[in-house]
Parts: sequence; C-alpha cells; structure tokens
Amino acid sequence: MHGTQDTIVPIKLGATAKVMLIQHGYNVAWHTYETGHELCFDAIQMIRSIIMEKLIDIPPYKSNSINR
Repeated sequence: MHGTQDTIVPIKLGATAKVMLIQHGYNVAWHTYETGHELCFDAIQMIRSIIMEKLIDIPPYKSNSINR
C-alpha cells in the first residue's frame, strides 16, 4: 500500500519495489490511498484483514513447559 501524495517515498519507488518483489516470487498485495506518508483508516483495516487471514492458518501455540 502506498499514499498517492507521499512526498517522503514517492509512489514510483513503491511501485518499483512491488515489481521487484513479484519478480522474486513474493505474493504482493498493492493498494494506493489518497494520503501522504501516513496510514489512513482504510489502510489499517486492510492490514488487519491480511493479518487475520494469515492467523487463521497458524495452529494454536502449545507450550512444552510443565504445568505446575
């Protein structure tokens, strides 16, 4: 994700990084938002959705410690 008005990291650099990651076999989700170099509520919701989707595939943690 990238802000279309970002003056710190221009969107062109973000788009180039996206292409490079794809070329190296990474699964990249790319979303642009009408913001600068900050997160907007929609971006935070997108991040949350991605994390929750990934957590579904992770089995629960089982401790190897002895219960006392």
